Amino acid sequence: MVLGATGAVGSTYNYFGNLNKKMLSYFEKQDYNLAREQQAIVQEFIGYVDSLGFGVAENKATMMLVSGIPLGPPRLPLLKCCEEKKAQISAKLKILGLLN
Repeated sequence: MVLGATGAVGSTYNYFGNLNKKMLSYFEKQDYNLAREQQAIVQEFIGYVDSLGFGVAENKATMMLVSGIPLGPPRLPLLKCCEEKKAQISAKLKILGLLN
């Protein structure tokens, strides 16, 4: 955005919509420090889950954790997110204050 971007595409918008909305609001108010803080939270989460191996199944598991809506498993041939990885994702969300 600082470089002139006016839009973006990202899967985290599905479950971090409010966080990203705050970031955009701070940016529009030219409060770049607060905007960066919001972005840093998202980046920390993405960096962490990427280190675990983060694909469609893990994305769906994250959406279910954040929204509470049972979305079901991904389509075959993909397998659902294993419980161990889901617990790790949940723990990170809690640490970042994104899940109660």
